[in-house]
Amino acid sequence: MGLNYSQTMKAVVMPQAVKNILPALGNEFVTLIKESSIVSTIGVGEIMFNAQVVQGISFDPFTPLLIAAILYFILTPYFD
Repeated sequence: MGLNYSQTMKAVVMPQAVKNILPALGNEFVTLIKESSIVSTIGVGEIMFNAQVVQGISFDPFTPLLIAAILYFILTPYFD
């Protein structure tokens, strides 16, 4: 085809890889959401309370909630 490495990756390999990865990635997301009920009984109350405290101190309504969401999704696989 006469393509160099980066052109081959962009035009040939990556579209095939994305096509193969998307169903598995969707399944992992569904599993993560289902398992999140386990984490909700363990630590969501504490995470959200601390996020609200930080919101009150910093007057930033979005960043503490974003960090709380990231922590929530990090904790979920460990409590499976």
